Amino acid sequence: MDQDSTQEIVPGSHAYAHVGAEMVNTDTEHGLEAPKKAVAVHLVSALEMGLCSFWVGLFQRGKATPSQLLNNGSLEELFSQAATTGLTESGPVMLTDSTAAPAKFVYLLPKPNSDEAALGNWIDELVKTVTSWAPAKAGIYLAPELINDQANENLLLSMVRELILATKTTEYFLIPGAHGINTILNASLKIKRELEREKILVYVFH
Repeated sequence: MDQDSTQEIVPGSHAYAHVGAEMVNTDTEHGLEAPKKAVAVHLVSALEMGLCSFWVGLFQRGKATPSQLLNNGSLEELFSQAATTGLTESGPVMLTDSTAAPAKFVYLLPKPNSDEAALGNWIDELVKTVTSWAPAKAGIYLAPELINDQANENLLLSMVRELILATKTTEYFLIPGAHGINTILNASLKIKRELEREKILVYVFH
């Protein structure tokens, strides 16, 4: 697994974290501002979904019940069915499988409206729920059956950026899937660059 940034601290020297092409001084001994926090973003395959037990995805209105989705098999199949067969629900739903070890949680939201105000409310609902459940790790998979590459990148940017800024979750897992590694990697690196200005270190692993 590649890492786009590394951190090395040598005894007796200043501490630096290499972020992209810049060296950001993290030494507070001489009054310099330390990063507010550091988070990791992992780009993983569908086969590695087990690395995270809290996942977020999309659904459309349809005929499947939440229990039918939860009993569907793999997480990848669950997200695919949520996007194609759809759910009978009209609002966000949390699927919980307490028989798994560790317990598995899947938070599904209806595909957001492109209207700016509606999208803002949608993001607020996402942040509120993740803050309430407070997972240390959170995964996001936006099924390509519901959203194209450009829309996926834009939505992913908004989701991950706001979650990093507003919650205590420090690890994120993203599934490229049919969108391809470049789309998800570009979104991750944009998030990284934007949050550097907020003094937040984002390490991207792929």
